[in-house]
Amino acid sequence: MAAYDAICFDLDSTLCEPTQDAATLLESTFERAGCESFCTPADLRAAVPDLPTAETDREFYEHLFTEVARRAGVDSDLAPTLAAEYLEVQDPTAVEFRP
Repeated sequence: MAAYDAICFDLDSTLCEPTQDAATLLESTFERAGCESFCTPADLRAAVPDLPTAETDREFYEHLFTEVARRAGVDSDLAPTLAAEYLEVQDPTAVEFRP
């Protein structure tokens, strides 16, 4: 059995913050999906409060890209592909502790 002193769960960047550049991450997502970019990281953040509850990360990002596409007047058929590509390029371990 491993000897752990504590296990911390961080929700919404309370303890740690991502080190991946959000704009670069999003740009890579659109490139990998083979489509033109129709949103910014700020657009993604703005859409989060209007999303339905999701059971998985994949479902969350599908909802997110669907909502942002709707707001941009773009066909949301690519939302599942964008969600999959986003999760491929996002590294959940690329974080650093807040001071």
